[in-house]
Order: sequence, then C-alpha cells, then structure tokens
Amino acid sequence: MPEVYWVEIPEVQVFILCGCPPDIVKHLIRRGIIYAKEENGVSFEAGPNIIWGCPR
Repeated sequence: MPEVYWVEIPEVQVFILCGCPPDIVKHLIRRGIIYAKEENGVSFEAGPNIIWGCPR
C-alpha cells in the first residue's frame, strides 16, 4: 500500500508499522500481519508493536 512500510527486527521482537492511512487494519488482516492468536487460554490479536506516523 502506498506510504506504508512494515519493518521487522525479529531478533528483538520489534515489528513497526510506519504510516497508517484509513483502512490499513483491513489490509494488514488480509495479508496475515494482524492475526488471531491464543496463549494460555486467552484469545487476542497479534500484530505490530510499534505504530509510527499516524495522522491526527
């Protein structure tokens, strides 16, 4: 997607979403970057742990 960058540093578990135009979550779910996960009986969504450059 234009003006969106995904940066991964897996050695330190850092996943950065740079830029977040409207509907970005929908696109990230389609690509499997945001996904459902379960650990210790708790369900949640996993995805970027840093979001940089969101417009106000």
